[in-house]
Amino acid sequence: MSNPVYIGRISHKGEVHPGQHQGIVDEAVWHAVQVQLARNAQTYSGRSDAAEPCLLAGLLFDAAGHRLQPTHAKKGGKRYRYYYRRDESSESEAKSVLRIPAPELEKAVLNELTQFLRDEQRVLAAVPRLSAGETKGVLEAAAANARLLATGSAVDRIQVVKKVLARVTVGESSLEIGVLEAALCNKEPTHESRIYAITVPVRLKRGGLAMRLIVGEQTHEVAAPDRGLVALLTKANRWFEALRSGDHDSILSIAQEHRQASRDVTRTVYLAFLAPDIVERISRGEQPIGLGVRRLMAISPLPMDWAEQRRVLGLG
Repeated sequence: MSNPVYIGRISHKGEVHPGQHQGIVDEAVWHAVQVQLARNAQTYSGRSDAAEPCLLAGLLFDAAGHRLQPTHAKKGGKRYRYYYRRDESSESEAKSVLRIPAPELEKAVLNELTQFLRDEQRVLAAVPRLSAGETKGVLEAAAANARLLATGSAVDRIQVVKKVLARVTVGESSLEIGVLEAALCNKEPTHESRIYAITVPVRLKRGGLAMRLIVGEQTHEVAAPDRGLVALLTKANRWFEALRSGDHDSILSIAQEHRQASRDVTRTVYLAFLAPDIVERISRGEQPIGLGVRRLMAISPLPMDWAEQRRVLGLG
């Protein structure tokens, strides 16, 4: 018989409260309840009725086995989603160890999973020892799931992902997608179910506060522009206009008003002379990996020649 576990009252949120309802329950029952509570939490965070559901909620881990949590930020009425692992030594989410834009990571996983399900040879390699009849059923189910991932609704995609995937591990050099063999055979998975690993070579590069995911030769760029860079260029143009119009008669005047060093104001104003196409690419989030506010300020002033600017910034 399993060992007993001493508990209190369990609320609807999964919290344990001591009190008059305390008692002894079988250890197996206790662990079953904890598993269900964890599933409920995952279902809530990845629920399909959200405006932008987090497809990988509860399935995503880093290379050390730490779970990546979904989070979001709002700017100008727009919502930006991320998966992150926060540094336990810091209460600031900005100091998280890993922070990846959710749409780009989800796109990479869905694309790879869809390609896998469409490839009959790869599917059969993941599910060996099938009879002729079983083979047909597995391939038909895989093709149907691939169609749902490619053209289905958000609810369809969530159902396929939760059914087929065991976990997704994000490493610095690879993205490992674990597919449940039982799910491919239309069976209920158990804790002993085999997992077929799809390994995708990737690179993680820091871009601003978040990371960028590079899969092969294709770069999954941050869909949202780097807000810090956009704000810096906006400030550069505003300060240059203040000088041009006479609202401020000197760099020193602007520096004193904004309590900044004159050299920083000077470097910022020079950015008002960036080539229009460079500004446009930054506004779309298409700047080179690693080009953030610090680096741009460090290399300012840039050459006045637009072609030379593109060369220095790696946009040629």
